[in-house]
Amino acid sequence: MSRTDDFDKARSLHDAGGSAEALELIRKYVEDKETELSVREVETLCYILTEKMTSASFESKKEACYEAIDLLEGISIAKEPRAAVAYSDGIYDCFSKINRSAREEERENVWCRAKEMYLELFKTLRKTYKEKNNLERLEIYLGFAKLGKSYLDVVDEDSLNICEEAAQEAKFCGPTGLAKEDWNEIKRQVEQINKLCNGAREERKLLEDQ
Repeated sequence: MSRTDDFDKARSLHDAGGSAEALELIRKYVEDKETELSVREVETLCYILTEKMTSASFESKKEACYEAIDLLEGISIAKEPRAAVAYSDGIYDCFSKINRSAREEERENVWCRAKEMYLELFKTLRKTYKEKNNLERLEIYLGFAKLGKSYLDVVDEDSLNICEEAAQEAKFCGPTGLAKEDWNEIKRQVEQINKLCNGAREERKLLEDQ
């Protein structure tokens, strides 16, 4: 079978309840970090991983999250918006879910991995989106800001600054080329990013003062 056939079969296997078998079928493509995954392949991989993490029992959820992080870390994705969105959704799901079960001594390492994966994604965004006031682009930074708030005990100032800078850039570009409703959503997300980052700082300070 071709690579395309393998990814299509993996999706079918997963839908039939064979998540483990589905991942094994496409693992060789995913673990080859030199191979760029297409939009469809990224969507299929993230779909399978997200569903597997969601359906895992409490006892096995952390293991499923780590497996997903290991597979998504360092992969090369197509320089297309749909691939960027699917990948960002996938890594957001990994780190938001493992946040609930990571032990205190694990959290700093987990956050470092999240940051590195997002930094690589942000490099891809520069090649994928020409305009900094693109709504999809800003939503990805919003996801990173949400994670920063969730990991406020270990989040670093640089990560918060990255989110705020992206928000400021989008706001500075103004509504040029945007529909009114999209510009209104941009402004809402800019406000939300700033609120999340400031909230993380304030709550972190409270923790440090205890």
